[in-house]
Amino acid sequence: GRAHACGLLAGGRAVCWGGGAVGQLGDGGSAVSQVAVAVAGDLSFSTITAGIAHTCGLSSGKAYCWGGGKSGQLGDGSSNDRKKPVAVKGGLSFVAISAGGNHTCALTEAGKAYCWGDGFSGQLGFGGQEQQAEPIDVSGGQKFSRIAAGRMHTCALTSSGKAFCWGANEGGQVGDGSKSDRASPQAVVGAQSFTEISAGGNHTCALTGGGEAFCWGEGQSGQLGDGGKGDHPKPFAVTGGLTFSSISAGEGYTCGMARGQAYCWGKNDKGQLGITETTPKTAPEPVGGE
Repeated sequence: GRAHACGLLAGGRAVCWGGGAVGQLGDGGSAVSQVAVAVAGDLSFSTITAGIAHTCGLSSGKAYCWGGGKSGQLGDGSSNDRKKPVAVKGGLSFVAISAGGNHTCALTEAGKAYCWGDGFSGQLGFGGQEQQAEPIDVSGGQKFSRIAAGRMHTCALTSSGKAFCWGANEGGQVGDGSKSDRASPQAVVGAQSFTEISAGGNHTCALTGGGEAFCWGEGQSGQLGDGGKGDHPKPFAVTGGLTFSSISAGEGYTCGMARGQAYCWGKNDKGQLGITETTPKTAPEPVGGE
């Protein structure tokens, strides 16, 4: 998340650490914790995801969320903060969940996408921009196999690897060739087929089956990895010829794994690239400066 992190122990018990001002650690309190604290309750999670200031997880397919809830991103029908896990309303069973800025999205086993929380930029994908405190169907009828919620946009992949995105698009992060916000899923331009996708702040990155990385959206900090600092409203290949096994788009920077080595590029004012300096990089740099 923005100021907290969470993980799962063997057996599925959740722990969190970092900033807890709005309950995002899930331990029942609102204090900062510099060590991992157990999430309250006896739930066993199969997956966990941290948004800007909220956290969600799946337990036996049922979604639970906690932390900041002012935009309805906890899905419990309210706009209240919660310091302990609360069940997402609707009785749906999910196989994947992703917490974004102030919204959350999830997939059912049949590939149906649902989102809830802040919809101001269309990031919930139902065709409108209203806040939703309970899961609402993403429009378009597509069946997805992966979903990724960014700060104010969302992306997903079909089983055939076709990418769709929706929501805020000022940097071109939806990837449809425009810079207009989209309130329903838009097909990402290009013939690429992807196996993994990650939505960051104002950019998106994805991997092909062969491990080639493509990014699109805002590039002012070099986060697209194309060697420049321009925006791209369509997928653009990451330079360097690396073959990646995973990729993750953050707030103004991106990291990926290639041959067991971590590489990062983009914004670096806080040292987020893990190299021996704090200047931004427009192409992948090995973490550790090797």
